[in-house]
Amino acid sequence: HPEQGLLAAPAPRSTPFYIFAVPAFCDVFGTGLATVGMQYMDSAVWQMLRSSIIIFSAILSVCFLKKRLQPFHWLATVIVFVGLVLVGLASMLDAGSSDNEKKGGGGSEMLFGLMLVVG
Repeated sequence: HPEQGLLAAPAPRSTPFYIFAVPAFCDVFGTGLATVGMQYMDSAVWQMLRSSIIIFSAILSVCFLKKRLQPFHWLATVIVFVGLVLVGLASMLDAGSSDNEKKGGGGSEMLFGLMLVVG
């Protein structure tokens, strides 16, 4: 019967657990650090800094996957990097204002939060 060929599929291969566990752990750990970093900055700045994943993805895909990015990919990565530097610098300068000093937030706490989010 021709239907038996369609129903008789080969047995699926078992994928090792650690293939998914290691990246999942790294994602949860990075998200946890970024959430702690959010305590030290405004949510808008936090959301902008989370886009640094674009830069890391481009660099890591070239290093580990040996992928060749097109010039417009590198241009977009540079634009994102410049935007992140401007947002980070603006938030650092804003952290030194008198209103934020009264709340207990200073430049050093903002820098700590920036490192947690980006790192």
